[in-house]
Amino acid sequence: MANSNPIVWVNTGSLTNLCILFLSYPQIKEKIKQIVIMGGAITKGNRTPAAEFNIFFDPMACKNVLNLKGSIPMVIIPL
Repeated sequence: MANSNPIVWVNTGSLTNLCILFLSYPQIKEKIKQIVIMGGAITKGNRTPAAEFNIFFDPMACKNVLNLKGSIPMVIIPL
């Protein structure tokens, strides 16, 4: 919170930690300029034929992050 510069959060694993951060410190959203998520798949997954691991591991965290109140721009980079 002491950082005065906007943060670009790059998430390369499950969204569990980011979800917990927002639940524990909702005011942190004001500090985040953009969220970049490596997750999901377009044609086939790496965990199951239809699921990519980072989303498959914690789908509720993914849902909570994607449904954030407020407007943090997000970029999702799928397989």
